[in-house]
Amino acid sequence: MKVTTAGISGADFCGRTNRTIQKAVDAVYLQGGGEVHILPGTYIMYDSLHLRTGVDIVGSGDKTVLKKTRGFSTLFAADSGYGHFDVSVM
Repeated sequence: MKVTTAGISGADFCGRTNRTIQKAVDAVYLQGGGEVHILPGTYIMYDSLHLRTGVDIVGSGDKTVLKKTRGFSTLFAADSGYGHFDVSVM
């Protein structure tokens, strides 16, 4: 089974955010599946982790912390509803 690591340093994919973990998950998925081991550390989650079929994610117990950021809001020029692509961000 393919094992890939994601961590702050000394890993196959290095960084402190969900983007690092997601890159590892996507890479393992594209290689046919396996495991992503998240090394000890605190990772800032700007977005959800998008899981993939055939990829297991394994943390380092209580030494791996996924910390959600505070949300933010953006004003829109128009209320376009769901599924519209003609939106302007101001």
